[in-house]
Amino acid sequence: MVAAICSKSGCGQAIHVSIGRWPGGVNDRGGFVIECDECGSRSYIQVSNPNDASSVTSGGRLVARWDDDIDELNDVLRAHDLTAENELKESMLVIPSNESDGPQFVLEDRAVYRCLDCDHGLESPAYDALGKALGAINKNLGSFFTHYLKGGIPRPDTISVTLEIGCACTVHRMVFHRPFSDADRGVRNPLEFVLAGPDDPAMLTDIDGVFSRDDCISIFKKLLLRWRARHRLVMLVVPFIGLDYPGREENRVDLWNMVLGYTDPGRTVLVTRRATYKGFLEAAKSQGTDIDILAKFKLLTPLVGVLPVSPDSRLRLR
Repeated sequence: MVAAICSKSGCGQAIHVSIGRWPGGVNDRGGFVIECDECGSRSYIQVSNPNDASSVTSGGRLVARWDDDIDELNDVLRAHDLTAENELKESMLVIPSNESDGPQFVLEDRAVYRCLDCDHGLESPAYDALGKALGAINKNLGSFFTHYLKGGIPRPDTISVTLEIGCACTVHRMVFHRPFSDADRGVRNPLEFVLAGPDDPAMLTDIDGVFSRDDCISIFKKLLLRWRARHRLVMLVVPFIGLDYPGREENRVDLWNMVLGYTDPGRTVLVTRRATYKGFLEAAKSQGTDIDILAKFKLLTPLVGVLPVSPDSRLRLR
């Protein structure tokens, strides 16, 4: 992806363009003429495969495209009253991560869901049962899409599955969630779902105690996944992120990224101290990440992008 700034002086709108390539295939050259969503002015950018693999993803509207094998750039610019000054020159290349799109429930991490009466672990049995139910789940999804694609059903946010999981003494109703996708209409792996546990949070009292740092992070991840799946709004009050001392800058940034990666910025409020936020900025810059640059190109998660407030405020609140 390429993130660029509108070519009109003073606008500052970030425009994101997805650049597609065909590995081992024929990659055409050409470009896009883009109308800025903010100011309405037009700019252009040269891309590969403009007709089939590249697209404008945010910040602007595709007005025209050209193929270097068919069109002359000067003719395209003339047709849209553009000059070389209108090229999206202030840009940065963003290399996507190879990691999975969303946070996953890691069975190997410390368990948080277990029967309080018989101490029977419920996480692995729950995913085993989910794996056996994939056939029925996909059948129901197929039936849903038959009606959904006809326009008779509103688009859901998530897919929810509830299963009864037995232990040595009783049965627990465990809930799984997965983001809804128009493109991905089948479930291939039970780990595509996040275990959000039972409706009754009583068994989460098992997490009270003194644990190692790694166990605390594992517990926190699973709680973040539960809150993300079950609640429309989550408030995180995080006075201290941790590792806030010299020599641990990389670990500090990783810890911040974990918190940000396990939350939905559209439904999460983060409150922290100014000193904690400042420590994150300093650590990020020491690792080669300039938060101001990311914010300028709209590459910063909204949860962090809205943290800075007036100097006299004691908390930073989204």
